[in-house]
Amino acid sequence: MGEESSTSDGLDQTNYIDNSSKSLYTATLSDEFLHFYDNVFSDEKLDLIDDFLEHYETHGLNNWKGKISPSWKVPECYKDHERRAKYAQDMNLWHAHIGLPSWQSRENIPYLTSNQVLHFQKLSRYEIFVLSVSTHNPMDLPEID
Repeated sequence: MGEESSTSDGLDQTNYIDNSSKSLYTATLSDEFLHFYDNVFSDEKLDLIDDFLEHYETHGLNNWKGKISPSWKVPECYKDHERRAKYAQDMNLWHAHIGLPSWQSRENIPYLTSNQVLHFQKLSRYEIFVLSVSTHNPMDLPEID
């Protein structure tokens, strides 16, 4: 839809707002995560989180340089493996490696990993709810109220 405006010659002109640049993908930050984002995280961590969020809002979860995985793939060695896996699957929890403290690569693996990951809830194909950052192993799953 356009906005009506008046030109200097008195003729009405319609200016069309281009919505094609609006992102198809939406990342919402939880209140707790937003507190850490605004008050606690280092500039380095913020830059890496922002890299992921900008990538997500443009490309979704496709082609991120770091590994993205559902969090219900819990290692068998965890004492509470079944409880964690069920909780993560029920809440549709995922995590993305974000490059902290550094990116690590392995031969013949098409993605990078890191010690820290960004946790999010996958709400739909086009929307995530960002919850926390933690170490990958051992991984503490975020609590969702």
